[in-house]
Amino acid sequence: MARWFEEKGIGDKDELVIQLLDRERLLYRVSARREFIETVKRHQRGLERARTVGEARSYVASLRRWVKPEGGTVALSEYDRLATQSFAGYRGIVSRPAHGERESVPPHLRALLDEVYGGRCQMCDFTFLKQDKTPYYEIHHLFPMRGHHPKNLVVSCANCHRQFEHAATKLQMDEQTWLIAVTFNTIRHSVYQAVLRAQLRPPMKQVHEM
Repeated sequence: MARWFEEKGIGDKDELVIQLLDRERLLYRVSARREFIETVKRHQRGLERARTVGEARSYVASLRRWVKPEGGTVALSEYDRLATQSFAGYRGIVSRPAHGERESVPPHLRALLDEVYGGRCQMCDFTFLKQDKTPYYEIHHLFPMRGHHPKNLVVSCANCHRQFEHAATKLQMDEQTWLIAVTFNTIRHSVYQAVLRAQLRPPMKQVHEM
């Protein structure tokens, strides 16, 4: 162990990250905290720069293997992280697409929303499988001026999407500006926000004197 500490350049004040890889066989991964964080940030940069949804999904999978080897809420945690940060790429007006076209959403956000909601409408929970066996859904921008900020996006079925655009619509936001309810004409729908429902807790940290 002392040799490993020396090879990694770990000193008395450095922190370690210990992860459980296999509960049955009691396999763990030990890494220096700075190495752990650098690897996480590298995967996050790759996710945000992904050019396709498939590429974005591969970075989510890489993050999951590194951060949550036993599974977990990596996609949801990443969506929450992006929502709490301000990215220049999310600014600017989102133009309304022609009928039948999908609204342009960056691949990394579409990949995260796809995994978090599984294609189910956040208002009515409806979805259906397309011929390729993947769920059909649309993504609505609540306010065109806010661009692709995560809090400005909702996963929607085609019916609710059309109501957003054509019905008399009233939005209800919480104190963090997440959409929590919407009224189409006179019918109110609660909006399922996975980030608000989840218990996203930081990893447990213990201090041991060497």
